[in-house]
Order: sequence, then C-alpha cells, then structure tokens
Amino acid sequence: MVPEEHRGTPKPVSEKVEVKDISARTVASYRFSGWRSDKLEQESLNKLQSWMDVNKLTPRGDAFFAYYNPPWTLGPLRRNEVLIPIEPK
Repeated sequence: MVPEEHRGTPKPVSEKVEVKDISARTVASYRFSGWRSDKLEQESLNKLQSWMDVNKLTPRGDAFFAYYNPPWTLGPLRRNEVLIPIEPK
C-alpha cells in the first residue's frame, strides 16, 4: 500500500510485481502466519467465512490474500491475511 504523498514512486524492477489503484472499501480479514500454501490459504479462508457467517456479514467480492514479509522471515513470524470485501454496516 502506498500513501498518497508517495505517488510516483519508482516502478518495480520485476514483472512479478504489479501496482494497482483500488478504491477504498470495507473488508473482513483474518490474520495467519506461516509459509504460503494452498492448504493454509484454504484453512484461513474457511475460518474467515465461518466468522462472517456468525457475524452476518455479506461479501461484496472475491477473497484475496496479502503477504507482508520479506522472503527471509521465518514461517512462524510471517504476517499474512485473507481479506474479503463486505457490505458496510
């Protein structure tokens, strides 16, 4: 995420990095640690969806994942999130 005052920062050096403008939105999120895997992502998504059901939150789009740490961060110390856009209350 890039704050408004830092717009125009240098372009990424890798084609694997994509910079997008997205509008403000309300999301439900679930934080989890560990290395990225399909199994861990699915477990985390299931937990978030169950919590949303209990709290009667309505999704407004597809889930997406955020990974915040550099590659050398150990698995248990890694911060990851699954996020789902929701209808504001």
